[in-house]
Amino acid sequence: CVCVCPCCVLAKANDCSTGTKHLEHRMAGSHPVAVLVLFVFALQANSNNASINAKDCKCEACTSIWGPQGCPDLYTVPPDLVRPPMTNGTAGPGQRVRQVHADYARTSVYHALYLPLDWDAGTCLSFDNQTRRKCPLIVEYMGNGPWSDHRDDNSSGMPKDSNLGYGLSAGSHYVWVSMPFLSSDLGSNTKVSTYWWGCPSDNAAQNCNAAYNITPTLDYTKKTIQMMVDRYGVDASNVIVTGWSRGAIACGAIARHDDTISRLWKAFVPYSHLDGDCGWVDQDFDHLHERYARIGDRPVFYVGECDVATSAGAAYLNKLNITANYTLATTGFENHNDAWVLRPSQTRSRLRNWLRRVVDS
Repeated sequence: CVCVCPCCVLAKANDCSTGTKHLEHRMAGSHPVAVLVLFVFALQANSNNASINAKDCKCEACTSIWGPQGCPDLYTVPPDLVRPPMTNGTAGPGQRVRQVHADYARTSVYHALYLPLDWDAGTCLSFDNQTRRKCPLIVEYMGNGPWSDHRDDNSSGMPKDSNLGYGLSAGSHYVWVSMPFLSSDLGSNTKVSTYWWGCPSDNAAQNCNAAYNITPTLDYTKKTIQMMVDRYGVDASNVIVTGWSRGAIACGAIARHDDTISRLWKAFVPYSHLDGDCGWVDQDFDHLHERYARIGDRPVFYVGECDVATSAGAAYLNKLNITANYTLATTGFENHNDAWVLRPSQTRSRLRNWLRRVVDS
């Protein structure tokens, strides 16, 4: 396995198993579940079916879509969408703008808001384009950064550069917010964290131990969602959370951190990681199963490059005895890159249709 996601880069490892052993060593003395989770991750990484090597994406999930050649590099498929750039302008239909919640106005923290082309006076068109209603909301968390790999896949770690919400919505029917991860509470110096979250800096690549504080990230998320409800006509009963890499882990570690924030979501769409499978942040393994239990009967669509979700993800969930309502799918590409969703694919169509059924249910 050539593991190029930021989790293994953080561990300064050339392969997933080495990276996992490194993290396991650093967590010596942790709760036994920690060892289980990391051991499972290592087993997945060493499985041929769990490979994310660019030359080994010929698993069944990929060949069923592309034929014998398997999942291609996404750069060989021209995009049919271009994410709007974030500006400092005024929110309006088809515009993506930089905003900050009033409680954080004295900081450098921000989120990126996109109002769909069909937004009007706090309503959006329904999917049949015949009636108007309150707008469903996609909340997105970004991957770690700055990060890049040998395929030119990259992440800045900043909300302005996230892609999933735009690709899933194609710019219509959904309000989309790219949510920040925050440092610990530094008063007016609180900032967006580009690598993990909760430390007294904008890069939490290393464990900050007693200084760790997840509260600002939770607080900003909850307050900004309420801002969307109050100001832009968002339907509070139709809020979807998604994220890539670090952001996928956040779909559990943040979005289901406690009962209050967990109640905000109708469904979960993690891309290329699952809560507890990687990294040091919020690895409170006593509470890992509590976070999974909070899913209840709500739907989860877990998607990953090659068979990261369909094989490794399935094995991980099975080892943890998770029986939630999961749909597992490949992106159909070999890349660790949220730009896959800006390109036409069977999985994007499938995920869009799944989202519509969730919203209309």
